[in-house]
Amino acid sequence: MKFQRIKDVCLGATVAALVMGAAPAAYAKVANMDIPVMFNNIKIVVDGKELKTDKEPFIYEGTTYLPVRAVGEAVGKNVTWDAASKTVILGETEQKETEQTETE
Repeated sequence: MKFQRIKDVCLGATVAALVMGAAPAAYAKVANMDIPVMFNNIKIVVDGKELKTDKEPFIYEGTTYLPVRAVGEAVGKNVTWDAASKTVILGETEQKETEQTETE
């Protein structure tokens, strides 16, 4: 009886540790966080012409981030946001490509 009680306590502690250990990892993927970025008057030039945007490019950990819609449209691409899959699509969507293939 005493051995069963110890076994149950150990099993409960193990399950609790696994649940508590997994929860922060899952939460971290969807969490908002503040990051230190550097705004340094970054200019975007497309085909020799400066692109003016309402969203300012920035640098984070050595990588420069640009507003994808402004840049995509400046180079003649359609820009689409798929909220369900959280995907930015530059150019034609797969659905349109499939429709074109079926009609040919």
